[in-house]
Amino acid sequence: MHSLESILLKIQELRHRWRWLGYFLTGASLLYIAGLLFFGQVEWDKFSAKQFWLPITTTLVIYLASILLQFFVWMRMISPYRRAGWIDLIIFGRALLLRRLPGGVWHWVGRTIMYSDSTQVPGRVALLANFMEWILLLLVAAAIIIAGLGDLFAWLRFILVLACLAIAAGLIYSWLPAQRSRSSRFLEIIVWLFFYALSWLMGGIIILIFSSAVQQGVPTLDMSLSHATWIWALTGGSSMALIVVPSGLGIRELTLTWVLGEKIGVEPALLVALLIRLSFLAADLLWGSLAAVATRWVDRSSGVAEPAVSESKK
Repeated sequence: MHSLESILLKIQELRHRWRWLGYFLTGASLLYIAGLLFFGQVEWDKFSAKQFWLPITTTLVIYLASILLQFFVWMRMISPYRRAGWIDLIIFGRALLLRRLPGGVWHWVGRTIMYSDSTQVPGRVALLANFMEWILLLLVAAAIIIAGLGDLFAWLRFILVLACLAIAAGLIYSWLPAQRSRSSRFLEIIVWLFFYALSWLMGGIIILIFSSAVQQGVPTLDMSLSHATWIWALTGGSSMALIVVPSGLGIRELTLTWVLGEKIGVEPALLVALLIRLSFLAADLLWGSLAAVATRWVDRSSGVAEPAVSESKK
């Protein structure tokens, strides 16, 4: 972690050249997503536009809502260093495209590059904020997973869940400026963890939507929202943990097929996994492209006069 931080800080000295690298990464991610969508090994004959167009459209909206929740937390992370503006939303959106490049670290590198090029946020802060976002999402996912392990003793589940949340709370508390009151910092902790939990919950809603669509709305679908959220935390969390490998090497799809298959059958679960992958690719392409296009209409000169912020605020 320290070595990666040092590398990015050295690159920051070439700040004026980063602008072109940021655009290159965005363009490369667009081509990579297009390749996954149109040239990947997707069994298109299993898709019915009439059966799945509404679930896919609904998923795009839910996905956007989840991203906006995460964006709110991101803005709270960097709020000690800059006031929120349109450029932050655009950078966050463009970074969605970078998540689809082979090796998830491009998401971190690209966002750090774009912040260092367009704002006065120190490169070290942007990098550490990326890591903070990642570890907090994983800790909340771990808490959800442990809470759903019925084979464990209730007291043990409680202790482990509390431990995950306590670690997350400690990280948030240490991140916030020391001059803020304790009550304000504790409120931030609650809001951040609640919003991240909602993000995982929305993944559970998506699983329920597609599972119902695959089974053509069969009312006997024996799966609650809490269990669907547990499945998503397990599958999405396992994929997120493997951030350095290309697209998680399909870990999310394999895990989702295996776990969800116990509820609706292996073949329907595989179709759900493919639909979710397709929808998320389309969502990243749609919302990320809109953010990239919006860059043209942002007055970049508005951020030039931002005062540099010392990292001693923390």
